[in-house]
Amino acid sequence: MKPASDIGLYFDSWDETFKKPFGAIERNSKVDFKISFEPTISSKINRIDMELFYEDKKMFIEMNYDSEFYYISWKFEHIGLYFYRFVIYIDHHRYFLGPEYLATGGLALIYEDEKAPSYQLTVHGKIEKVPEFYSEGTVYQIFVDRFSNGNENGQLLDIKPNSYIYSSWEDTPSYIKGPNGEILRWDFYGGNLKGVIDKLDYLKQLGVTCIYLNPIFLARSCHKYDTADYSKIDSMFGDEELFKELIEKAKNKNIYIILDGVFSHTGSDSIYFNKYNSFSSVGAYQSKESKYFSWFKFKNHPESYDSWWGIGDLPNVNEMEPSYLEFITGEEGIVAKWMKMGIKGFRLDVADELPEEFIKILRKRMKSIDKDSVLLGEVWEDATNKISYGERRQYMLGESLDSVTAYPYRRTLFNFINREISAQTFYNICTMFKENYPKEYYKSALKMIGSHDVQRAMTELGSEKKFLLAVTMQLLFLGPVLIYYGDEVGLTGGKDPENRATYPWDSYEHLGFKYEYKTNPRKNLNVFNHYKKILEIRKNESVIKKGNVSYLVLSNRSIAYRRFDDKNEIFVIANSSELSEEVIIETNSKKYVDLLTGEELFVTGDRLELIIEGESSRIIKRMQ
Repeated sequence: MKPASDIGLYFDSWDETFKKPFGAIERNSKVDFKISFEPTISSKINRIDMELFYEDKKMFIEMNYDSEFYYISWKFEHIGLYFYRFVIYIDHHRYFLGPEYLATGGLALIYEDEKAPSYQLTVHGKIEKVPEFYSEGTVYQIFVDRFSNGNENGQLLDIKPNSYIYSSWEDTPSYIKGPNGEILRWDFYGGNLKGVIDKLDYLKQLGVTCIYLNPIFLARSCHKYDTADYSKIDSMFGDEELFKELIEKAKNKNIYIILDGVFSHTGSDSIYFNKYNSFSSVGAYQSKESKYFSWFKFKNHPESYDSWWGIGDLPNVNEMEPSYLEFITGEEGIVAKWMKMGIKGFRLDVADELPEEFIKILRKRMKSIDKDSVLLGEVWEDATNKISYGERRQYMLGESLDSVTAYPYRRTLFNFINREISAQTFYNICTMFKENYPKEYYKSALKMIGSHDVQRAMTELGSEKKFLLAVTMQLLFLGPVLIYYGDEVGLTGGKDPENRATYPWDSYEHLGFKYEYKTNPRKNLNVFNHYKKILEIRKNESVIKKGNVSYLVLSNRSIAYRRFDDKNEIFVIANSSELSEEVIIETNSKKYVDLLTGEELFVTGDRLELIIEGESSRIIKRMQ
């Protein structure tokens, strides 16, 4: 493969000269495609076809031409993903024009191999606007057992059988496992919903608009992804009255609650499965006559059954089985119960393991109760072209999810900061997602650097400077951002369970003992102060929450986000190099101010020249 310009042809899907409009389109829209050519090659071209793929169909459309372009305008009538490339016939030789996104972005390369890649075009239905409390918000994720114990004496609300309790809030989390990796005893610190209530003022001061709670329904584990009863709050966290109090008090501070919806599996120790005879109901494991038997997928009852990733503690359910579907999404179902209590939505655990129709029905139930609710899906890849269990998912087409977890953004950001990719590759990846995602979904994707499923960002990046750079780039990007509890004070930790340590409060009670710190050794004040500064900018500058985004590659290691609207402009400039770099931004404006230092910056001619220290950033705002 080589640049198509080498033979005198040019196409770039990111340039509206050649493809208009840019990016995803709504169904029944037309797209104009143009390929330019040099005069020296025009007489050699026999024909150019656009090769179009949709589902299992393929068609060839011969392009028209004039003195400047080969061109075609095509109406896309069906919702879904189209893939296209161009077939060039020159002197009776066949070539293909297609992309190599990481290397050249939207710019076409020329291939001789029929396996040449294609461009993607996302064609979607009508997309509802995602509510602003979320799409422009700051989401704070809380792993309840590890956040805060609100009891006056620091005692636990309840103690599960066959578990162990840490003697100190500051103990390092660990598992007691058997020879096959099974958990023998679940571990608890004692965080609860009252602890969340007590810290609402703290969250409000940070600028949090939405709290995402890891699972809070009854379960025997500390993480609660092994649901025992979807209709009950876990007794270690509180009860429905306490949860109602949290919803109401949070709402009074314009903070909304999203729950973790774990609907692809239950716990084996649950009302529904009841493997250990812990409940009075007859579970599917106990009898084929159980009313829950049809929910599960037994291969040989009772010992052999389908489970999540082969973990016997998490038996998979058949989500489209009518009684289970009604139980979760019915008019009086689980989703309705908690939505009517006042939550603002769900984060769907392992969304790619839920049937598409199940997600659509669940979302419809949510919106019927609260049209401004939000359905967030856990997705680890590009959500527009995700294939799961042989099925192309429809997350971004208008009737499914409102938002997805932007793990690809996290990976790309970390790779840039760790100097594993260049600024140009960072630009190419971000623009590729911008091209694939419908505009509303590109904005609403939840930008994150931490969660309960990955190493702490401070640990993965390996230094405070790199971490602070990641924080700046994340929190000032387009759309909603997520803070995983404790990241704002620089908590460290490897993979589960180390990434689920307790929040290092300066004062707290634990098991009847009171602790006070003048200087908490687990709390990084430099990180905390940086978070507060960046979140203050996010809160005060409307262009960060509501404006557009574009990217500028300034050098091999320096890149800028341009956040802008009709009146405002802010540049977030990041240098991943270990060394300082001088960067130049071309501009018609005459004066900027550094929002972190207050320094005034003046433009010479049409060039703003800046020094960016190694592994750091600057945030500059245009002055009117």
